[in-house]
Amino acid sequence: MLRIRRAAARLAAVLLVAAPGVAGARQEEPRTVDPVAGRHRAFLAGLRERGYHDLAEEFLEGLMADPGTPAPLKPELAFEQARGKLLEAEVAADLERRELLLEQGRAALDAFLEGHPGHELVPEAKVQLAQVLYQRGQTAALKADEAADEADRESGLASARAAFGEARTAFDAALEDLKRAYDAFPRGVLAQDDPIRVEKDEAQRRMIDAMLKRALVDYDEAQSYPEGSERRVELLDQAIGRFGTIHNDYRTWMAGFAARMWQGKSLEEKGEIGPAMGIYNELLDHTDPRLRELQRQVAFFRVIATRKREQYPLAERLAREWLSFTRGRGGAYERLGVQLELARNIDRQLEMEEPAALANRDALVRDVVEQLGQVVRYASPYKADAVALLKKYRPDTSIDARTLAGLSFDQAMERAREEMGLRSWGNAIALLRAAAGKADPGRDPERANEARYLLAFALYSADRYLEAAVLADFLARRYPDWDSSRPAAELGMGALAMSYERVDGPGREQDLRRLEDLADYTVSTWPDAPQADVARILRGDIALGQGRYEEAAEAFESVTTPAHALDAKSKAAAAHWRRSLRLRKDAGDGAVPAEAEAESARALELLVAAYEARVEARVPATDPERLRNAGDLAEIHLAEGRPAEALKVIGPHAEALASLSSPGEATRDLYGRLLKLRLQGHIAGGETGEAIADMQALESVSTGESLTQLFFGLGRLLEAEMGRQREAGDLARLRSSRDAFRQFLDALVGSQSGQSFESLQWAGEQMLTLERPDRAAEIFNRVLEEFPDHDRILRTRLKLSAAHRQAKQFKEAWAETAKLIAENPRALDFLIEQCQILEDWATEEPGYWNVAIRYWQDLAKKLEASRPRPPEYYECWYHVALCQYGKGNPDSARKTLKSVMALSRSLGSDELKGKYEQLLGRVGG
Repeated sequence: MLRIRRAAARLAAVLLVAAPGVAGARQEEPRTVDPVAGRHRAFLAGLRERGYHDLAEEFLEGLMADPGTPAPLKPELAFEQARGKLLEAEVAADLERRELLLEQGRAALDAFLEGHPGHELVPEAKVQLAQVLYQRGQTAALKADEAADEADRESGLASARAAFGEARTAFDAALEDLKRAYDAFPRGVLAQDDPIRVEKDEAQRRMIDAMLKRALVDYDEAQSYPEGSERRVELLDQAIGRFGTIHNDYRTWMAGFAARMWQGKSLEEKGEIGPAMGIYNELLDHTDPRLRELQRQVAFFRVIATRKREQYPLAERLAREWLSFTRGRGGAYERLGVQLELARNIDRQLEMEEPAALANRDALVRDVVEQLGQVVRYASPYKADAVALLKKYRPDTSIDARTLAGLSFDQAMERAREEMGLRSWGNAIALLRAAAGKADPGRDPERANEARYLLAFALYSADRYLEAAVLADFLARRYPDWDSSRPAAELGMGALAMSYERVDGPGREQDLRRLEDLADYTVSTWPDAPQADVARILRGDIALGQGRYEEAAEAFESVTTPAHALDAKSKAAAAHWRRSLRLRKDAGDGAVPAEAEAESARALELLVAAYEARVEARVPATDPERLRNAGDLAEIHLAEGRPAEALKVIGPHAEALASLSSPGEATRDLYGRLLKLRLQGHIAGGETGEAIADMQALESVSTGESLTQLFFGLGRLLEAEMGRQREAGDLARLRSSRDAFRQFLDALVGSQSGQSFESLQWAGEQMLTLERPDRAAEIFNRVLEEFPDHDRILRTRLKLSAAHRQAKQFKEAWAETAKLIAENPRALDFLIEQCQILEDWATEEPGYWNVAIRYWQDLAKKLEASRPRPPEYYECWYHVALCQYGKGNPDSARKTLKSVMALSRSLGSDELKGKYEQLLGRVGG
């Protein structure tokens, strides 16, 4: 259903907006009364109405080059050249071609606005730029519909929604200009002979046209969300309101009738079938012949609405009536849609075992197969649904040899296309082989090659990549001047690439060499063709994967076609950046080599160029490709110590993403990446408050192992930053950093997935540093439960004892340490922890001072025999003195300290020596 709605929206938007008014309406008139300009406009409109977009472009180019063309007309011709790209894009079946036309139209409109800023068509040019964004959204949505992979579908829908959002903003801005222009004219109805009447009517037409397009944005974006979802209903309500306003204000204009139709369609999509049918019937009751095109579309919508009412016999009859009135329009989008609706309604009657349908079952089944067989032959938005239904009535059975032998070339090709439409690749392959065998390559190579090319495609689609590659390679090399030789080369490269990626075995390296060979042949044979750039990118990908970064960069940077240029720039940047990292690694800890700096500078230059090109092309800030570009750019800035630059790149994208109401999974992943980079930037810049906000935002869009390990890594960075602040005496920033650090730890520990021993152990020890022993004990117990056999688990048990000790849970601490010592009686760390427990216990219960002193003395005597004496020996005597002082016996403490200091000048370390001297001062030494 999504495909049907979007295709209908696209078709009617183009047919209805500029159509003339109907009975009682004021007719839209030409912009000027210049007879020569009027003839040019009429001729141009005639070419476009007939679909002759190439001739229309040649006509405009001729007028622009003709010295006799009046100078005042030249800006209008430049505008029409740009608009022509958009009109051709509306009907272009190939989505890559459509994207190219939209980009060419966008560039031409920008050039017009820059070259003629004061021209009367400037407001209209802004509307057309908004239309570029709207059509980009439609194109991205169609790509999403065709995507086989769910991730690709989500990414496509994200791109579509981003484009629709930008289009909405652009239309709103353009409407303000158009309204101001219209309000500048005198109010009221002007006399027929008033010289400014024509200009006023044209200003009003443009304003209404933009209002209708603006409402269609809401309708189209609604189709990108699941039925019944909150966002879909919200957008449909907005569309219903806008369409209703246009109809009420301009009910005698063609745009008013178009708005009324879309109001009905929006109600239908929302599930309000009754009000929608009332609007459809109202529009179909009009008798003015100028409404015929609109009424054909309305009749199509009525068929759909009748089926939704479960009035299947009536819907079948309406569909048959529609088809009978439009004979000879095979392949037209709306006809294919009605054929699908006819089949659906017959199917439902047979499913429900309606007596009339069952009585005529065989004929009805033949009709379903015939109707759907026509639909699946065309690349249309209805094909996938038609395929699914046709398989129900024509099971996937193999075609026998006798049937194949009895088919002519044309019959085999026709059946093969139908089987390909059904994705029945086995039958398609058999039929195409039969067709190829019936064609004579010597007498009619075109027909033979057509069958061979489709056979290669069918083999590829059936995952028989090597067979597809052999045949495609043959066609590309044997017939280099044939129209489809370049697509054959691209198909062959794709087949070899898929074979290398998916087919394991000893032949993989040979596949790679064959791929490189075919890519080289493609570049040398057709150096300026788009397929040559596909070959260059494949060559670059291979070199990049093998670490041949210079070769990869050279291949990527030789790409020129607009469809591939930005992607190639980003890949070239990756090659330069990886080479820079390799050169830095090879240089070791010394100065960064000049060559490495040059490589990173080139990477940055390419990413900036690609990013600026996307911004200039008005690619939305939430578009996935622009988000990836921004992320790559920010990563280099962060790696080279420029956090402010990284944050500057990320900022507008993060803000735009935060405003999205229902982002898809692909968009959430990209948002999560940018938030991680922003978090790193804020930490590197010492902006801990902002880092805390980033953490909270991250937790709302990203979960799991990657987020856990990110917080682990960034927490350690923040720990190092706190160390620098402590050394610098920056107490204010240190306090702020400690707050952020606590939140990092809570976020890290709060994650239930993706934890490692290292991340949890580190978090627990940091909780001890922050004097949060209860939280630390909780974490250490979790480590003991989740990683009981880890080779460092004894450290966890030791730190658990320390947590109990810090929490003044001395009995629990003593019990844990006692078990550790029983298992490891000579482990010094455990013996020291046992002494420390007694010392801390004595500060709470003084009766333990003597025990603590004895344990420290006993441990010191055990270490006394070691040569050289370890620092722990001096640490023990220091604690003996400290406990004596705590007990209230400073003289004993002083005597202990002096006797040890007399035996050793170094006392194990400068740090310990300082502690001895400090304590000696406290006890009066």
